Amino acid sequence: MARRKPADTVHLRLRFPEKLRRRIEAAADKNQQSMNAEIVERLEQSFQKDDQASVTATLLKIDTRIGELMREVEDLRTIGEWIRPEPNPTSSTGDKS
Repeated sequence: MARRKPADTVHLRLRFPEKLRRRIEAAADKNQQSMNAEIVERLEQSFQKDDQASVTATLLKIDTRIGELMREVEDLRTIGEWIRPEPNPTSSTGDKS
């Protein structure tokens, strides 16, 4: 069997309750489009919502990690200040007199 291309249109038989069919038909009439177009549009919208939720979750994880890294950097700066020797005001600056 030949592989389908992403741009191909396919035929799909579905079974769903009559009540749902009536809702789709009413929505399609309201939006002045076919039932097929209404179903496709609604499916696309549901996938877009899923994609947005996934992106939002990823961004939240990134934001959390950035916060953690910023705290780690601040901790390292604090540790660096503790271990850095204080400048000695009596040390020579290269003068050997």
